[in-house]
Order: sequence, then C-alpha cells, then structure tokens
Amino acid sequence: MKDQSPQVPTSEAESPWQKTSYANLIRYASSGCYFARIKIVGKLIRQSLKTKVLTVAKLKLSDLEKRERGHREGRQRVMEGKAVFRDLAKEYQERLDGMPNLKPQPFGNPMPPGTVENRGSTLAEPLCDQVVEQLWASFLF
Repeated sequence: MKDQSPQVPTSEAESPWQKTSYANLIRYASSGCYFARIKIVGKLIRQSLKTKVLTVAKLKLSDLEKRERGHREGRQRVMEGKAVFRDLAKEYQERLDGMPNLKPQPFGNPMPPGTVENRGSTLAEPLCDQVVEQLWASFLF
C-alpha cells in the first residue's frame, strides 16, 4: 500500500516561490508577481510589490525596505528606551504631514469666541466648567 499523505514540496523546483538574482526579491510562480522578503529586527516580512516587471520590482523593493526599516527600527528604539524626544517629535510631525484627511485650520477663519480647542474638536467653555465642577464634586467628600 502506498502512503496517501499530501505532497510537500521538497526541492526548489516544486516550490511556488522562485528565487531571483537580487537579494530579498522573490517571485510567486503561479501569478508571476514579485514579493519582497525582508528580515528586520528579527521579524520576517513578506509583502507583495504588486508588479510583474523585474525593474519596477527592484525600485519598489528599495522603497519598501527603506520605509519598513525606518518604521521598525524607530519603534525598536522606543521599546529599548533609546529614543530622543527631538527624533520622536520629528517622526510624529512627518506622520501628521502624511495624513491627507487632516487639513490645517485656515488663518482667516478663527474659532468662535468662548470655545476651547481640544485635540481638533471644540468645546464651549461653560460645558468645560460644568465638567470640571462635576469632577471636583465627585472627589470631594
């Protein structure tokens, strides 16, 4: 009787992934799309480059690798406690600049009087005063 176990690719010829002559760049055989395979801070990242053209894949690979390394290594600095406030503030500002759904407050349209800005939303001062009074009342015996 023959063993009926599923076939597991044992050689590179049977694998769905094909190596390329470039480091960190592989090709999925069935679709022909190129993927990045990068190891950053001990974590393996495999991400589609969404192209079937080798020259475009090389360009996208370098952009992806640069972006991922900056992101992951920056997070690693924070986790280890080696981050400097100046760097964190710069990174935060770059993130804000990259968000297209945030738009700056126009200079010609100031906020109405009697409002306080609170993380992008506005609250009326009387409402703020009420909330503060309620909080103080709940803490007093």
